[in-house]
Amino acid sequence: MVRKDDGGIAEAADDDAVVKNAPAPVARSIHAISAAAANSEWEAIVADAKKTAPTFRGLSNSVEKARRKRRDAEIVGTDEYELPTEEKVVLLVARSLNDRMSLPGHFYRCLVKEHRARAEARSKDEGNAWRVTEDEKRSGDDKHLMGTGESHSSKNLPQCRDAHFVIHHVMATLIEYRPGFTLSPQLAVKMAAAVEAFVFGELYDPIFAELVGETRDLDEALMKKIGAYEIECLQRTCRGDSMACSRRKIREEDISVEALEALLRLPEARVPSDKLRYCVNFVESISSHFCGSSSNTPDVMQSVKSKVTSGPSMGADSLLKMVCEHIIVGKVPHLNAELKFLEEFATDEHVLKGKEGYALVTLQSSLRFLNLSDDIEHDVITQS
Repeated sequence: MVRKDDGGIAEAADDDAVVKNAPAPVARSIHAISAAAANSEWEAIVADAKKTAPTFRGLSNSVEKARRKRRDAEIVGTDEYELPTEEKVVLLVARSLNDRMSLPGHFYRCLVKEHRARAEARSKDEGNAWRVTEDEKRSGDDKHLMGTGESHSSKNLPQCRDAHFVIHHVMATLIEYRPGFTLSPQLAVKMAAAVEAFVFGELYDPIFAELVGETRDLDEALMKKIGAYEIECLQRTCRGDSMACSRRKIREEDISVEALEALLRLPEARVPSDKLRYCVNFVESISSHFCGSSSNTPDVMQSVKSKVTSGPSMGADSLLKMVCEHIIVGKVPHLNAELKFLEEFATDEHVLKGKEGYALVTLQSSLRFLNLSDDIEHDVITQS
């Protein structure tokens, strides 16, 4: 007997679930997937993948469905306290994509292979596959500045563009194969996150390398600014100018160790949801440190928002100043590329309207300020 609190996971494992019963937001999401994947090159690639897809007809098809349902029942039938719904979704997605004889598994392998082939072909072109031309840079100077929070077209980022198509087509095929995933918004979001984890597990390195190339000038300039500031602080110390040092140096008591740890772990994450989680931990830890509250308090992010918008103890400028100070101390390599990755792939509107979106915008604004600054000491450290 299927429990009613399983979040619809039983239907997600049911081949006979009906897509037309999906909630309106999910139906719009499916439509968006189809629209985003409308590219002639990739449509041709998908068409070729369909021609080579394994097929089961008649009795063989019935036997295959029965076999899959028996295997899925092992996951679906597990109690929630033993295996949460999110993990069940991950296992069902993994089972589909790892099955070479399933339609999603076949598409997944074909499209990942094609992405890699296209990446290798580009890497051989003129020895500089990751950089846009100078004309392209001049035509989009404003968007080239990271941390603006603006959507940036990936037309000059072919690896990212191709990754979008891979994710969209794999998701669309998985929905066709397991339509029950669309029966609730929660399941659809969990399914999408699981697909992204699989795709980025295979393709993250060339995608991020492209973003590093795209933002190299900004990251190199930022590291030079930070280095110049640190050298100036060291020279003052050597001269014995203690008064100037105290006024123009970031105070240790203003830095949260927990926030630094979260920021420094950002490069470890390879999927948007994990990177966003570290962004949230980063901003929450800064708030905890400033307010003197426990970082485990569930309403810390809400506390940040309320203080920024209405409280006298922490204005928006104060928060941005503290975030900038942590960025300066952390010196995360390729931070512009990290946020560019999130700008490209963290697209779930529901998620970005919450604390994840607030943390991301806060980091973007702070990083943009540092990118535009000509004098970090004057613009950040000595400002009250």
